[in-house]
Amino acid sequence: MYMGRRNIAILLAIFLFGSVVPFTASADTVIRSESVDLFPSGTFDDASEWTVSTNKAYSEDIAEYSTSMVADGRLSMTHDRPANFNEITAWATDSPTGDNLSIGQPDCFKPASNPVCDNDLDGDSDGGYSWTKGPVIELAGFDFTAGEGLDIVNVSMAVAFRVPDSLQQDSIQFIVESNGSQSLVKTYAHTMGEVNHMNYNTRIFSLDSIQSWSWDELSNLKIILDYVSVGEFDDSELQIDAAGLIVKHLQPWGTFELAKASHSVTFDEFPILSADIQAGSKSELTMAPCGLQNSGSTDGLWVTEPLQLPYDQSWGRFHPNVSGNTSWEFSSSTDGAIWSSPIAIAEGDLVNTSEEYLRFHATLLDGCIGGATIDINNPTLTIQGQVLGEIHSMVSAFSKLRIAMNGEEIAAINISEGAFNHSVPVGHLLSPGGGQIEVGLSARFHWSSSGESETIVVQVEEMNVIGGYLIEWDRDPQCEALSDQYFDEDGGGRLLEFLYTCSDDLTSNGDLTPTATSSDPSILEASFVDGQIRLQPVADASGQSTVSITVLDERQNTWTNSFSVFISEIDDAPEMDELPVELTMELNQPLTIPFSYWDRDTPSSELSIEITPEWATFSGGEITFEPTQFGRKTVTIKVTDGVNEIEQTTDLIVTQRADLWVQSIDILNQNTGGSTVSEGNAIEIYVYVRNSGNSIAQPVTIRCSVNGQTFGTPQIAMMSPGDLSSAVCDQWGLLDVQPGEVLLEVEIDWTGDIDETNEVNNVWSGTIVVNPAQSDADETANADGALSAYSSYLWVGVVILGLLGILVFMYGPNQIQKIE
Repeated sequence: MYMGRRNIAILLAIFLFGSVVPFTASADTVIRSESVDLFPSGTFDDASEWTVSTNKAYSEDIAEYSTSMVADGRLSMTHDRPANFNEITAWATDSPTGDNLSIGQPDCFKPASNPVCDNDLDGDSDGGYSWTKGPVIELAGFDFTAGEGLDIVNVSMAVAFRVPDSLQQDSIQFIVESNGSQSLVKTYAHTMGEVNHMNYNTRIFSLDSIQSWSWDELSNLKIILDYVSVGEFDDSELQIDAAGLIVKHLQPWGTFELAKASHSVTFDEFPILSADIQAGSKSELTMAPCGLQNSGSTDGLWVTEPLQLPYDQSWGRFHPNVSGNTSWEFSSSTDGAIWSSPIAIAEGDLVNTSEEYLRFHATLLDGCIGGATIDINNPTLTIQGQVLGEIHSMVSAFSKLRIAMNGEEIAAINISEGAFNHSVPVGHLLSPGGGQIEVGLSARFHWSSSGESETIVVQVEEMNVIGGYLIEWDRDPQCEALSDQYFDEDGGGRLLEFLYTCSDDLTSNGDLTPTATSSDPSILEASFVDGQIRLQPVADASGQSTVSITVLDERQNTWTNSFSVFISEIDDAPEMDELPVELTMELNQPLTIPFSYWDRDTPSSELSIEITPEWATFSGGEITFEPTQFGRKTVTIKVTDGVNEIEQTTDLIVTQRADLWVQSIDILNQNTGGSTVSEGNAIEIYVYVRNSGNSIAQPVTIRCSVNGQTFGTPQIAMMSPGDLSSAVCDQWGLLDVQPGEVLLEVEIDWTGDIDETNEVNNVWSGTIVVNPAQSDADETANADGALSAYSSYLWVGVVILGLLGILVFMYGPNQIQKIE
């Protein structure tokens, strides 16, 4: 597999999931064969992968007009050279009007000094000027022999002059005359004061708008400087120090600059096969530090060991390493056993065969054989791009784009306008095994120009080195085999660490798919849980089962294995129903709960059960509890099959509580002695309370109400078990009751102080009728008689019940009071 280290993850991802190659996956079979670009950065997608630089000719200084950059998916080497200008300044050498003080360069920078033109103030005049108040000053004789043949860019006139005073009426005109035609360049009039352009500030006037000038016209040009006087008196005068012409022109020049770019990439392997010089068959050869040398007077012969062509690849070019004279041949074979006749081959030749096996035959005349290699797929560097711009000044013999690989120049492309596409074999620059591929490009912009500007862009759009390849194999997963396993019946299951022992050439450990199956699921369950083999014997089962393990990779390649599981039979202990931790019951009220026991290996008739204490008995699938005392009791149950015994206990909480309820209600009308309730009468309600429980209740609170209005809360001090006691609610007069039906309610233990066996029977309710007020004397008499008789019986009963209560209180059990 030949690929860059940093690209391997991306390429593998593409090859694994983008396949369209119809290979059948099986053990150790090629499932993918793809070509790999040995120079992946040649797409120029990442500028950071490239090193770019420039330099001037014969210098390490950065180039002034050339750049190199990677951007927008291409390498651009740009040469952008501006026009090269120069100037010639020619001062007048002749004055047709005889104003010779204005000939030559400016030399009067202080015209107002005394003496005049005392530039250095040493008392002597250092120059002079011509002046006029009317006659023109003419200057000519401009020498431009140095510019002949050069292209003129623009022309200017330079005048060093001074007007001492302001111009009111007069004016000054600067005129040029060429070929008998005069052109006004500048007029000064109505100035506010002195105009001085002699103090190192010569005035420049462009002449480009007049015409396109030639060197001959400029040499014969005449400058006319005129003071135009108006009226009898002059405003000032015109002083001229010097006048000349400045010509800007293109300046020929030539040199070169370099724009460079380089990138290197490292590979674990190159598509190169090497013949081992220590292997193969030899005759008249011996090993030496340089390799194979002749050992006798005759020519040495060496036939290399067979080289095998990688799957789905092709043979490339032959590269011997020889110092001296050697002739080479090759033979080929489909099976590595039967070989073809040798065919002559030279260094760099393509091996023209598609056979799977190849060997080389060397005949050493003199010198030394250092080795022999052959590349695979004929690795070739290809470069594509274009040259943009109007090329007119490049020196074709030197202006080239040069490409080097691993320090050797492999191509040179002329920098000429248009597209280029170039390919060159590079297998000879790759070494067996891995290594580095370093590619460098250098554009030499060598110009010889008349001075005009020039812009050239060498764009490299793509570079690649074909010949690399990726071969992907898919092999079976490999795991460690497991030993046989032994269990006792009902002894619990087991988890066996397994998946971490597995590996696969392509599929990660976590993506392998393991399965485990049991040959006899009736005695053993087998499965995979979180990378572990789960073995779970079936309850009450024994015997032997075989567990088969299968591990699949992503392409369903398989590793299989099996092991035996032995489950020994064990006599099971009896089992029984689980009892509650606690049971609660009332004394003298037997409690019965369902209960069963069994043994998987022993008939129920052969099992024995024992329960203590003796007041707990088992019969007909039930346990009956009949304790004789209240409190916390522990009950123990044991079951045995004669060999194994099991037991469990439960706590029995035996309680002794009261149970209060309203046995009856009597109504007494104090006004009539009867039971009829009339509006405005004094009414008493007699409440008869029964204690049906097993404990004393004290105090017993009673609350009477009519339509929710309380009219009495009497108490009974103490009630023994079985007592019937009474209390009277006699505050009827507090009620606001209208004639008609009303709801009478009586609640026992309404304060909730007494713990009872039954808390829901404490309320009695009924409907009574309240009659309107009456004054009938007969009814009153009848009611009084009835009340008298009733009262007699009532008081007799109260006395008897009171005596019984005292006896129970003295000899009965302690009271139970509810605590919140």
